[in-house]
Amino acid sequence: MKSFKVSIILPVYNVEKYLGACLDSLLAQTLGEIEIVAVNDGSTDGSLQILQAYQALNLGKLFIYSIENHGVSYARNYGFAHSHGEYVWFVDSDDYVEAEACRLLYEKAISDGNDLVLFRYYNVDSLTGERTEYENSCYNQNFRIADKPYELPAISPYPWIKFIRRDLFMGLHFPEGIRFEDLPVAYLLAAKARSIGYLDHCFYNYRKNVGFLSCLTPSTLHIKNAIIFLKEEMQKLGFWEQYRTELDFIAVRHFFYRFWKLLTNYEADKKELKLRLVNELFDYMEAEIPDWEDNHYVLYSLPSHIIRLLCLYGSRQEMLHFIEACNGMSVQQQKAWIKDYKASHKALPDIPASEMIRREKTASQFYRFAYTGSLVPDPEQIFLESCQGNEISAWVLKLLAHLIQNFGEHHIILSLTQEKHSLLQALLNRYLTGNGALPDNITLISPNTEEYGKALALSGYLITDGPLPYYFRKQNGQFVLLHCGHSLYPETSLNTPASKADTGLWQHTMFLADALYFNSIQNRTIYMKECMTDHICPTPYIIGNSTEAPVIPQKSHREKIRRSLQLEGMQTILYAPLLPGSYMTDTAQTFRNFMSALYILDLELSEGQVLYLHFDGEKEIDFSVFTHIKEMPRDFDVSDFASACDVFVSDYHSALSAKYSSGTRVLRFLCGSFGKQTICQIDHLGNQLVTDEFFPDFPAFCNAPQLVRFIGQLNCDARCNCPEVTVSPTGIFLANETFTRAVNTELISSGTISAGANHVAISTKIGSAPQYLITDILDFLLNGRPLPYYSEPGQEASVSSNVITEGSSSRVSEVPSTMASKVSSTRIPAAPRTRVLFFTGRKLSQNLIRDFNALAAHAPDKEFWLAYNDFRNPDSARYLAQLAPGCSCLPLKPDPERGTRWKLASILTSRMGLFSMYPLSHILNLGKKECQKYLGNAQFDQVIITSTDSIKTVATLLAAAPVASYTFDTFSPERYSTSRPYRHQIAFLCRLLKDTGNLELPEELTRLKLTQISGENKDKTTL
Repeated sequence: MKSFKVSIILPVYNVEKYLGACLDSLLAQTLGEIEIVAVNDGSTDGSLQILQAYQALNLGKLFIYSIENHGVSYARNYGFAHSHGEYVWFVDSDDYVEAEACRLLYEKAISDGNDLVLFRYYNVDSLTGERTEYENSCYNQNFRIADKPYELPAISPYPWIKFIRRDLFMGLHFPEGIRFEDLPVAYLLAAKARSIGYLDHCFYNYRKNVGFLSCLTPSTLHIKNAIIFLKEEMQKLGFWEQYRTELDFIAVRHFFYRFWKLLTNYEADKKELKLRLVNELFDYMEAEIPDWEDNHYVLYSLPSHIIRLLCLYGSRQEMLHFIEACNGMSVQQQKAWIKDYKASHKALPDIPASEMIRREKTASQFYRFAYTGSLVPDPEQIFLESCQGNEISAWVLKLLAHLIQNFGEHHIILSLTQEKHSLLQALLNRYLTGNGALPDNITLISPNTEEYGKALALSGYLITDGPLPYYFRKQNGQFVLLHCGHSLYPETSLNTPASKADTGLWQHTMFLADALYFNSIQNRTIYMKECMTDHICPTPYIIGNSTEAPVIPQKSHREKIRRSLQLEGMQTILYAPLLPGSYMTDTAQTFRNFMSALYILDLELSEGQVLYLHFDGEKEIDFSVFTHIKEMPRDFDVSDFASACDVFVSDYHSALSAKYSSGTRVLRFLCGSFGKQTICQIDHLGNQLVTDEFFPDFPAFCNAPQLVRFIGQLNCDARCNCPEVTVSPTGIFLANETFTRAVNTELISSGTISAGANHVAISTKIGSAPQYLITDILDFLLNGRPLPYYSEPGQEASVSSNVITEGSSSRVSEVPSTMASKVSSTRIPAAPRTRVLFFTGRKLSQNLIRDFNALAAHAPDKEFWLAYNDFRNPDSARYLAQLAPGCSCLPLKPDPERGTRWKLASILTSRMGLFSMYPLSHILNLGKKECQKYLGNAQFDQVIITSTDSIKTVATLLAAAPVASYTFDTFSPERYSTSRPYRHQIAFLCRLLKDTGNLELPEELTRLKLTQISGENKDKTTL
């Protein structure tokens, strides 16, 4: 008998439509020593004739066995018994495979001694032939389930994506007489395997629209029989108790998949079958898995489409109610019922929208009260806020320490949520000497309160690293410093800025600020790109220090922390995540992915390792369930504690940018891609590399086991005092040997830091350009020294006194000549293009974005900003993502005619038509003030106004550019003929716009008469 390396076992039953393509792909394999064992399972179509025709051309390679119809399980078992290959591969005859599959799988199995090799596959639409990759993967390579139990539920149940050593299948068989026969065999193979390998390639093409899974039949109930068979076989092999948690989850997951299918099954005659399915599966769960809800895989590893409706799938009563309620409904009615059910069971936001509006009104109303002009800003009051009051960033902690030590006469107001007050007290107790009480000159206020609005109005200095509320309007005597650190970075390569509405808040704050503080030139580029303010934001800026020094920079501090926590002899890891998706809608799924990663990390860590977790989320974590994971002590600053650890792991850009001791290795972990390889590149070896344009030199991981393996290698290298070993497993990006911030360490070490009143700016340099810490900038401000503004190419550096006087706010610029000359020699300003602000009063839509992109494409010599008043509309980001490259957006807050002057103007003009009593010049002056409030000193060359008849909106936009055009594309002839106020409003808009250069009137409007004055004797003229 000829020996074969691989036996392909092919059950065949009535697949004449697809069989030829399948056989062609099998016979095209580049590995020569294979046999194809085709088992004709009593086909009644032309399948046998097709097999015989292929066999005549491939004698010695294709072997045909014809049997009576017994089902696919019997055919597979029969085929295995008549095969001879060293490895076997079960292939379905309606699918097809890639030509290199057998050769690459066999080489992998032989080289690594694998009993089982897993791989990925394509889903193929049987109607269109379109292929999509299925992102199923393992977290490890060459592993055992006994060592990595979390891999078991991650393994797909399909046998056709498993390359199996013959000896591994011995003693197993596919259960006959039931469907879902694949499921138990897949997990039994995995549990038995001594070594499981993985190839990250798609070798199999699965026709997903073919087969019984797409409909509901009595065989759907066999899922329970398959689970029972799996349990019995696991008990025989002695694996049941060892993997009970994983196997219980597998059962629950597959039961819920069946319930999920019921939501898209509209067969009215299947009611009894649906009821039976639900009752039988719940009977099994109540008897065999009564505590299924406490299974941590159920809590954190169920797919998002299941977990979103767990309230339905996890309740017998709810499922039965669903079946009864939808019985006899049309497809549309059932879809509507499910939609309503989802809406009624959707988790409420932490702060309801009505409460957010109420809070905003409270703060803004009090702000307007304090902003009447009767109270003036206090030049010795300093307002500080980080992350809109939700965090105590390192820069805030350092500023507080600096102010307490050197500027005790100033009153400091810190915006901070109530739940963070105790943490602030603990941090100040640790880092400041004293009696532990909060200094008298520090006042804590909560965001969105009356005190908050008053502080915004009356503080002489406002320093924040986030956007200020829309109602804020900078007064004379105030100085606003916007610290642009890393708040607006896409926090990981999987994340995006919060929303386009938040981008509008950032723009608003950048326009009205007196100074912008950036950590580096690169940082400014990122901010200007994300905020879309390049070329239109004239606010002067300062280049700060690219790395934040720790709160306590002494070298001995690391050893003190380690001794106090008894960390000697342990490899200490700090993990501080900002979870990918924190700014996205599905934060619940993000948290579940994160918890899944934590469980794997805990299993992977050894006795000599401890992982401290700094998690600043609203959800509680039960640390008692972990062996190697502890909560980071709350009375430490994160960057300071990280300096005492061997390894610091984060996906948070501002955390990655901080300065740590030379003994701390910085890594990145993107747990949002847990189980997926989504954001990556492919290197020349075929490895998938996680990428991040902001931190390309840090090793990055999206796989928890790979992260732990790398950390363990670092520990081994440290003990052996060996040079670093460069590893490149799939999913890891390794930097060169100079990766650990050598440049930044050298830069900081060359600076000079001195405490006290005569604090000297750090002279850290990039080339010859000095950089300044935020504490330096505060010293300059409070001591009346000129600020070191950065000079743009072609600008002259000037030095003048920076003193805030009552009624004025002077801006100054002091730029070292070396910096100015360097910039001028390396950056050549591009020729200016016409800046166009295009405003639409319509809601954003795909058609609107398409038309806007087309407009921009026809004018390549112009830069376009799309302005709209769709503030905080959740759909905005989805549409704005479709903006053409080079186009920007400028969200504006909705602008009803509020305020005494605007109300008066609206009444006199729109309602009464008394144009002469409220001159146009007054309206235009109000518009200039509103424009200044929203856009600051930003200027455009042209403004286009469409789809609005709001006088306030039009007057505000007219002040944004010297040339404007307006179109009445929302003009309503019916409303015009029936509503006198509407006629007055249209008439006033025409007069307001007559000198703007371009006024497009609809045909209906050109033929209508406009009332000049009110009264019985109306003087009418034609437009």
